[in-house]
Amino acid sequence: MKKLIIILALSLFSLLIIKGCGSSSSSNSATDEFVLPLSLLDIDVAVTAGSSQNTVDVPPPPRSNYTEFTINAAETLGSVNFSTPSPRSAKLALIDDPVQLSIKVGANEATVCTDGFEFGTFNMTLDEGLNAVGVSPATKDADPATVNVVNKGSFYLCLELQTPLDLEFTVPSVTMSQETCEEGFQDVAGEWTGSYFCDNTGCESGGDEITLFINQDEYAASYDDGEAHYDGTVCGNSFVFNGGVEEGFEPYTEEGTFTLIDSMNATKVSTFQVIGSSCRGTCTDTLTRVTGEL
Repeated sequence: MKKLIIILALSLFSLLIIKGCGSSSSSNSATDEFVLPLSLLDIDVAVTAGSSQNTVDVPPPPRSNYTEFTINAAETLGSVNFSTPSPRSAKLALIDDPVQLSIKVGANEATVCTDGFEFGTFNMTLDEGLNAVGVSPATKDADPATVNVVNKGSFYLCLELQTPLDLEFTVPSVTMSQETCEEGFQDVAGEWTGSYFCDNTGCESGGDEITLFINQDEYAASYDDGEAHYDGTVCGNSFVFNGGVEEGFEPYTEEGTFTLIDSMNATKVSTFQVIGSSCRGTCTDTLTRVTGEL
């Protein structure tokens, strides 16, 4: 199995062209479908040496205000132009052994392949003519932490390709739909204290006092809660996030929404799942702002 790792430094607004326009899903967001023309970046790759890297740098956008975006993997990978120096008999291996593409997103080129946010893994079935006749999953939504990275500006993609034979390919474009925040963002930064209660299944329910430290850069925000770290996006008075604790005695994942009631008070509602356990629950926080922006 050949493995290729490509690192791309991308900025979505710098090369996006409009393909079509959808309807707005709410009064605070607008939805559009775009094509990112990677052919302008000369993404022509030969997977013949087992492992290699390629870096492409694109200037950051002046401002990003995504609240959601979705990659249409079926259309994107269906447009890829594959070829191979392998004999016809070797091509038949692709029918039983699909090509697999894994994508990570991160702000640091040196660590995106090891510590980047996992956007998704896609399986491609190619026919004898090296056409993508099946892609699973067909679409993939970015989680709030990934949207956070994109909203900060220039970022990196680590693309890991696994294939049963040598391939050469060109990626013409990436098709995606996005929602942008039309409402602007409110200030959620600073220190917040209060209490929480978690209604759990698979483990005991309970609550305690809590302190959060939120950092905000316009639409992008993050916070720490003890050993846990969360990233997400601010639109209006809502900060949508995900994160948790990756290592330790009880690692867990968590996602939710922090909502400003007024400049000094907020609520936070989230769901969590302890990794490798049946323990999960819904937590509700009542918070008061102690200080402003850190």
